[in-house]
Amino acid sequence: MNKLKTVLPVLLIGNLLCMMDVSIMTIVLPKIQSAFNVSLNDLSWALNIYTILFATMIIPLGRLAVRFGRNRMVLLGLIVFGIGSLMTGNAANLPWMLVGRAIQSIGAASIIPTSMVIGLELSIQENRNKVVAMLAGVQGLAVALGPSVGGFVAQYFGWRWVFLMNVPLVILDIVIFVIVLPLKHEATQAIKIDWLGAGLIMATLFCLSLALIKGYTWGWESSAILGLAGAALLSFIGFIIRERQTATPMIDLSVFKSRNFDGSGLALVLCNFFLGAFAALMPTLLTKVHGESELNAALKITPYSVAVMLSVILTSLLVKRLNNKLLVGTGFAMIAGSYWLITQLPVTNQY
Repeated sequence: MNKLKTVLPVLLIGNLLCMMDVSIMTIVLPKIQSAFNVSLNDLSWALNIYTILFATMIIPLGRLAVRFGRNRMVLLGLIVFGIGSLMTGNAANLPWMLVGRAIQSIGAASIIPTSMVIGLELSIQENRNKVVAMLAGVQGLAVALGPSVGGFVAQYFGWRWVFLMNVPLVILDIVIFVIVLPLKHEATQAIKIDWLGAGLIMATLFCLSLALIKGYTWGWESSAILGLAGAALLSFIGFIIRERQTATPMIDLSVFKSRNFDGSGLALVLCNFFLGAFAALMPTLLTKVHGESELNAALKITPYSVAVMLSVILTSLLVKRLNNKLLVGTGFAMIAGSYWLITQLPVTNQY
């Protein structure tokens, strides 16, 4: 438990930085668009490439962490993420920024799943729910805080520092990480990597993510989107067949026999979808439609970020006192109600 208290802040900082970069760009897109003199459609790839690569790499890199050491994987992820942040912040044009964002994403995919496992291994059964709540909560909070932090930094320091501010924090995290977690004699498992399964799940996630991101732009019934959807489906079927046959699967499919596991997984996916959608759309509404500055938009989104933080803390305290299904059901009822209220929102005024 004492070691967990030392390690957990390091893991939380890494998760915070990685997930914040999912949403932090939304508030500074107009400034970057003007700086690079590119269309918003082209610039959207700076968001898309981060999301697509993160979704594609998270499972294979999580598997590699078992073989080469989880601590080493998180350390390597922090270094890669820091390099990507430095490249993105110093980008002279859009292609250079896309390379930097891609490197950032690979680093994030190395950090997030592996740090969750490290936290669980260092915790005991009695406090495991709090560890999960803190790690998952800081990820949700980071997505919510992204536009607010981005607006403040861009207003006073310039849009480049939205990415460059990651570098000193990553360096600090690396220094503490090396001190508190073993690297030389870390326990590893000599497992075989199912490269065919890894390729199939990467193809599935890549095609599905690209189709969802570009469906509206390219047309949902266009040959490109239908082709991506078909490729995603075929790759996923191939992945399931492969995982059922191989002795070293990327994912243990037996866990899906648990209804609680399936339900919690689906709930997590939906919550991140709704959380990310709101955090991405509100800054655009406030800056593009309402004509707010980045700083004013950031300040107006702050209550949302605070609400996420407080609800995570409250829920982590209540999770062992109230029925979990009641908490999840209440949460989804609140999401449904809030999204209905948003549909009634006058888009021209009335913040």
